[in-house]
Amino acid sequence: MIKQRKPLHSRYFRVFEAKPVKTLYNRAFSSVSPLKEPVPDLEDGYSEINGQFIPFTGANTCPLSRVFGSTGKSCWLPTARVTSQGLGVEGEPRIIQEVEHAKVKGRNSPARLIVRDCHLQANSAEQLKQIDTGLYMTEWKSENGIDRITSAAHLRSMERVPAGAIFDFELVYTIENKEQASEDIQNLAIALALLEDDALGGHGSRGYGKVRFENFQFSYKDVDQYRRMVRGESGLIHDSPTPTNTSELLSNFDEVQKLLPS
Repeated sequence: MIKQRKPLHSRYFRVFEAKPVKTLYNRAFSSVSPLKEPVPDLEDGYSEINGQFIPFTGANTCPLSRVFGSTGKSCWLPTARVTSQGLGVEGEPRIIQEVEHAKVKGRNSPARLIVRDCHLQANSAEQLKQIDTGLYMTEWKSENGIDRITSAAHLRSMERVPAGAIFDFELVYTIENKEQASEDIQNLAIALALLEDDALGGHGSRGYGKVRFENFQFSYKDVDQYRRMVRGESGLIHDSPTPTNTSELLSNFDEVQKLLPS
């Protein structure tokens, strides 16, 4: 879905409601968090770690942090930029790479991407209810762990989603920078394709977590379209691309770009 919001200082667009259908194969139940280094501020600067100054790319331009967001923390920014933006200073300035920097409390960067919960489709739920696994709509996978010292076997069981279960999957991307929107959405499309060649969750080397994305749908909304909806008119752009799989999504990405504001 594409939506639009209006912040205090700049106009935001909310773009890209992709709602693909995800087919899950043998997903192990495990807690998975995206791995990324925290970006301390919106602007480029330096983090101080054990007395060393480590450069970082600000969340306004970092392709990862501007999509998933980041939490600000104390960092060093060029004094000229700190002054022009009216930021509070902590302590005395320092010279870093021949440029005067001031220590500031870093600012948070809100995520542009919303990842909705995946809900099991009704047909899949009915099919899984009929499977007698001793569990409700899931299954046990028995494995052996081998002690590397004694060679003793240790039986273990993992609970997982049976192969072929189908879930609805939705992403909502907010356009905050029109020049970056195309790159961000393209990176998300590539990430989905990479995930198909990798694994979702843990134990991927043993066959868990194989997924496939199908039947993509795209839509876009801005503030004017919401106003038209209030008047009883349609708020969505018609004739949006509907790739059936990630290969079509990547090869026809130019059709997705046509949805974005010029």
